[in-house]
Amino acid sequence: MSIRILLFILFLSINYLPQSTLAQSFIEKVEPPHWWIDMNNDSLQLLFYGNQLQIESISCDRDDVIISNYKCSENGKYLFVNLLLKNSKSGPLKFTIKSKGSIIERNYLLKNRDKNSNHPLGLDQSDFIYLLMPDRFSNGLNENDIFEKMNQNTISRDSLYERHGGDLQGLINHLDYIKELGVTALWLNPIETNDEIDESYHGYAITDHYSIDPRFGNAADYKRLVKESHKRGIKIIRDVVFNHFGDQHSLVKNPPDSTWINQWENYTKSNFRASVRLDPHASQKDIKEFSNGWFDRHMPDMNFKNKTLSTYMIQNSIWWVEEYNLDAYRIDTYIYPDQDFMKLWGKKMKEEYPDIFLFGETWVHESSIQAWFAGGNKLNQGETYLDGVTDFQLYYALKDALTQPYSWTDGVAQIYYKLVDDVLYNHPENNVLFLDNHDLDRFYGVIDEDFEKFKIGIGLLFTLRGIPSMLYGTEILMPYKGSHGIIRTDFPGGWKEDTINKFLSENRIEIENEAFNYVKLLSHWRKTSEAIKNGDLIQFIPKDGLYVYARVGEKEVVLVIVNQSDKSIDLELKNYDEVLQKTRKYYDVVEQKSYSEDENVNILPGKIRILTFRTNGKNSSGNTIIPLY
Repeated sequence: MSIRILLFILFLSINYLPQSTLAQSFIEKVEPPHWWIDMNNDSLQLLFYGNQLQIESISCDRDDVIISNYKCSENGKYLFVNLLLKNSKSGPLKFTIKSKGSIIERNYLLKNRDKNSNHPLGLDQSDFIYLLMPDRFSNGLNENDIFEKMNQNTISRDSLYERHGGDLQGLINHLDYIKELGVTALWLNPIETNDEIDESYHGYAITDHYSIDPRFGNAADYKRLVKESHKRGIKIIRDVVFNHFGDQHSLVKNPPDSTWINQWENYTKSNFRASVRLDPHASQKDIKEFSNGWFDRHMPDMNFKNKTLSTYMIQNSIWWVEEYNLDAYRIDTYIYPDQDFMKLWGKKMKEEYPDIFLFGETWVHESSIQAWFAGGNKLNQGETYLDGVTDFQLYYALKDALTQPYSWTDGVAQIYYKLVDDVLYNHPENNVLFLDNHDLDRFYGVIDEDFEKFKIGIGLLFTLRGIPSMLYGTEILMPYKGSHGIIRTDFPGGWKEDTINKFLSENRIEIENEAFNYVKLLSHWRKTSEAIKNGDLIQFIPKDGLYVYARVGEKEVVLVIVNQSDKSIDLELKNYDEVLQKTRKYYDVVEQKSYSEDENVNILPGKIRILTFRTNGKNSSGNTIIPLY
């Protein structure tokens, strides 16, 4: 047969095949990838990714799994199937889908729950959170640095905004360092796949909500991190983002329908004014721009009034806890998404995991605005189901206290007044405290590398009410200020090619070791302090630059004294007998020295002292001490 005849036959076969054969329906993947029986909620929404989907029917090969309804997207790329799993058994099941005359079979797995993953450890005031950006902490495996098919497929440590190669194995390699520091909880910036074209290193523009970015590692690496951390008494906090997806996400590039994303005729950025959430005088224009405006051009604003999207993300959060045995969630940009959804999300998380700790990022500039988002707040928002919020108000106060001279309202008085605002919360002790984070200038740089101020700041962080959080490298005095890329400088020693390894004490200079050991001393001490973990906070009005407060437990009082004046002061303990009950024996935590029967405590200018007293939980009149909160 001649080549000409063969080509003619091939032409006929291509052009006269039935249309369903030329463009067959197919299923690419399903989310969640698997699920579990005996969950609190017995309904499950499955999302099938495919192409050319025009569903005629769908069935399941098991009677104990009921398909309640299904819907195919208009673009033929997604099939949503809702199931009822009441009394369902674990094991495989098979879906048979008829689409455009073709038959598609897809297997799925229902698992038994791991009894250990049902009980997140949560957080409390005895915890110490260590915040790190995986890409900038340590590179444990060079072989996962580059994936050619990803949009950012290079490593450039000389660039502030390119990927540097840090990964989960690098973090695992340094868990003993983190444990030695006294850390009890790890907060990693998002580790899900971020296949953005630019700045994918930070993780906050997620493009696949069910996969770990291969440049960080894989599911086995993350499970090993959780397991090894738990073995060392370190909890795991997952950083989640609801407000926006990355613009390279398939659900953004080809959304199931137009209502998944808050669209504008012209690109409109959020006005970033959370005040409109509670302002009784706010314009509807300002409210819409805050709520629906985009965080950035590559971070489309998601519309959680869409019930299908809402269910998708609630299930995703539950899946990660169940799959990886996580302990707490930090919610990025918490104040921006639809607040009815955020309440529903919190409610569903607490129904499934009552002990999980949820805290939201509330980067705002007034106490009333911050408190409005907190769980059980005393304003008119209603229950948000948050355990705590990131305490930006106390951050601003701590920063001012260490950079401004004392006055009636400034210096250490700022701390005093911000704690007065605790009247707005039911549980201010659950707020997460910090001196810096991945978005802010580093603390040591802010205080102009003044080591005495560093010691005051760390002392306050570890003794005020709340849960302290520290950015990686603060413990070795990383001082960087400026752009995000500079703030997020690599931890020295995290890469094989680094000439200095600051993970090792012998490679740190004297003042860096002094800082590390100071943090280590206070972090380990506070784990054992009943007054820090459960005690009330009682503060005394600042006077002439002297600020005193107490953490009062049943049998222990921690007295914290800060002298912002330029004079040495003899503190008369009798003035604090309402908390000390005339007890005069005390132990200086920093000096690691006991004192007995002293009536006065001397404190030098620009210093902090942290003293512990053993008491019987009664005040000087013999009455039980009245809690502040």
